[in-house]
Amino acid sequence: MSPFARDKVLPAAQEVDGLVDALAREAARGARARKPRVDRISARLALLSEKALPAVRGRLEDLGEPGCVVLARMGPLAVPGLVADLRSPSDARRRLAARALGLSGSAAAVAPLHAALDDEDPAVGRAAEFGLETLARTWSRALRDGSLRDQAMAVLTAIGAPAVWPLAHLLRDRDLGLFAAKTLGQIGEPAVRPALLVLVHARRSPEREASDPAFVFAASALAFIGAPALEPAAELLRDGTESPDVRAGAAFVLARMGEAAVPSLRQALTEHDADVRAVAAEALARAVA
Repeated sequence: MSPFARDKVLPAAQEVDGLVDALAREAARGARARKPRVDRISARLALLSEKALPAVRGRLEDLGEPGCVVLARMGPLAVPGLVADLRSPSDARRRLAARALGLSGSAAAVAPLHAALDDEDPAVGRAAEFGLETLARTWSRALRDGSLRDQAMAVLTAIGAPAVWPLAHLLRDRDLGLFAAKTLGQIGEPAVRPALLVLVHARRSPEREASDPAFVFAASALAFIGAPALEPAAELLRDGTESPDVRAGAAFVLARMGEAAVPSLRQALTEHDADVRAVAAEALARAVA
């Protein structure tokens, strides 16, 4: 009997078994799985979460990605079991648990996924990294909600390096750029290169003065990062292959760093390039003002 039969109400356990069997059949079809049917089954299992959770976890390796989606839709109820599954002797189960934890959006998944990065199976480590990246995208979107913003910044900081690219993209957002910059500053060294790339692109953009807030937010991120960003910014200032606009942007970053940047700016005053000396002198004046 179909688990979606409308002519009688099935006992919950029987319905769950039927739904899990149907989902397993769709998972076995792989790329040929019927997405509307998978979505329908997943939604129903998520509604039956307390009764369905043991059955879905028990057959997670049969259910594959659709099973991960179901467990993620069950929310906090599924997280403790998925964390326990990260210690399973089965490589496949650990990999799927990492995937489901990433999809869950749960802040409680961050620490277990970080631990799983060092799993003996490289595929599990990659799944954990992808899970953290998925969480980072979820919590980056949460920055738009003022009631969740402080929590989102804390979770993204805990995620660390896997969160730097989603946050770097937000440096271009007029409303969220400052929050992204502050969070990148908390993450520190892993955020230097993405922030520098955003800064360089912004300075190269012919539209920067009219509409692009990315430069100021990227410069703020680098200033918040502090010491790890000092030498990369100084190297950019000294780079004779870059445009004067980009090198002036690097000087602006160093000026924002204040006293800490003074030695780098003084060193730049000895460069042969007159343009470098000029922007370094101006930045030095701002740094010590």
